[in-house]
Amino acid sequence: MVNIELGINLGRKRCKKCGAPLRSGFRTCERCGEPVSGQAADDQPAGEQAAQPNPQQGVGDEAVIGVIANAAMARTFGRKTYNLVVTNKRLIGAELTSKMIAEEAERVSREAKARGEGLLARMGQRAYAGMNLYQRYYTMPVEDIVAENKDNWSIPVEEIQSCKMDEEDNGYPTQLTIQWTQGKYTFIFDAATLGSGRVKAEDVKAMLQQAGVKVK
Repeated sequence: MVNIELGINLGRKRCKKCGAPLRSGFRTCERCGEPVSGQAADDQPAGEQAAQPNPQQGVGDEAVIGVIANAAMARTFGRKTYNLVVTNKRLIGAELTSKMIAEEAERVSREAKARGEGLLARMGQRAYAGMNLYQRYYTMPVEDIVAENKDNWSIPVEEIQSCKMDEEDNGYPTQLTIQWTQGKYTFIFDAATLGSGRVKAEDVKAMLQQAGVKVK
């Protein structure tokens, strides 16, 4: 069971309905399920993942709990980066492709130019554009997330056998290993995968535990 009292004395806002503390990475209150629109955590530093206010429409009673953004999967040759979408029924790996990053970079650059921003400002926004794509999964139907790219995958919660997370002294995760019935996935969080979606280890653990996955 998720310990919803984590961070109770960290200056965070509380749910307007039940008074529970609100944490980054969650769209709803962990205690009562109230949407967190307008209730973002006070201790949210710039550059960390914000709670999302828009309700997610899933299939049946499936809904997104949170997103573990920009997780790199270690492979023999190179690596792939995924946004790990945690629902109450499964873990979805949504691949962050080079095409998606290029399209997003072009979009943010075009909008910045329309606002009259200079070349350097536009270049900076292009450089980090792909790191913010995780936000789309809070409003996208769950089945559309799975179908977005051909290499996306999903693991039913009941097939996850173990989950181990390593973290830095500052509380951010460095590695997440998921063992399930058909194999093992290892994800790395480092300087190359950081961005505005960076979530603290305690919040990653809470997302997974809310889905029914125990984290060591």
